[in-house]
Amino acid sequence: MRLVENWKQCWKWFSIHALVISGAIPSTWVWLPPELKASIPPSLMGAITAVIAICGVVARVIDQTKQDGKS
Repeated sequence: MRLVENWKQCWKWFSIHALVISGAIPSTWVWLPPELKASIPPSLMGAITAVIAICGVVARVIDQTKQDGKS
């Protein structure tokens, strides 16, 4: 296994943002007050997490370099 060439720039990538958010959603759900949880269907939270994770995977295979050649 090797790191991508510009791994130090990964904090700028949409794919990383999406995957971090998809991991944070379940962690945040645990700490929400019961009143707020009752207003959001649990299946919706699962679907939102899945969609964000899929966006992260798709974004990972898309060239995310800027037009001027910098990432």
